[in-house]
Amino acid sequence: MITNTTHITDMLELTVNSKQQKSGFIFVIVAAAITLAASALFFILDMFEIGIFTVVFAVLIPALVILGRSFQKKQIKSDKLQTNFTVIYKFTPYGINTEFTYEYAVETAFYKWPLMTRAVERTTHFLIYMNAARFLVIDKNGFTEGTLNDFRRSLSDIAYGKFPITVES
Repeated sequence: MITNTTHITDMLELTVNSKQQKSGFIFVIVAAAITLAASALFFILDMFEIGIFTVVFAVLIPALVILGRSFQKKQIKSDKLQTNFTVIYKFTPYGINTEFTYEYAVETAFYKWPLMTRAVERTTHFLIYMNAARFLVIDKNGFTEGTLNDFRRSLSDIAYGKFPITVES
C-alpha cells in the first residue's frame, strides 16, 4: 500500500485552471470581434441605433468578464487564508481512501479508480481528476509509505488505456 500525507494551505489557487481561463477569455474576445463586425454591418445598412447598441455590447462584455475574473481571484485569495487542512491518501488496488483533517473535524471518502478521468504531474504535486469538477492534490514530498516512483508506477498501471497522465511544469 502507498500512503501520502498532503498539507493543504496554499493550494486553493489550483482550482482555477489557467488553460481553461485562457480559452474562455479567447472565446469572449472572438465573440466581441464578431459583434463588432455585426455592428459595422448595421452601420452600413443605416441601422444606427442597433449599430451603436452592438458596439456598446461588444465593449461591455469583455470588460465585465475582466472585472469578474479579478473579483474571482480576490475571492480565491481570501478563501486561501481560511484553508488549512491535512489529507491522508491511502492507495489501494480498488481506489483511494482519503482522510481530510480540518481544525475541528475529520471527513473520510473513498474514490474508486474507474472514476478517475485524468492525472496531471506538476513539479511539486499531482492532480488526480475524479470528474470534471473534483480533483485530489497529492504532494510529491508527502509519501510516508512507498515512494514517489512506486506511486508513478501504480498510477501508470491504473491509467493504462483509460485516461491520460499529463506532465506539466
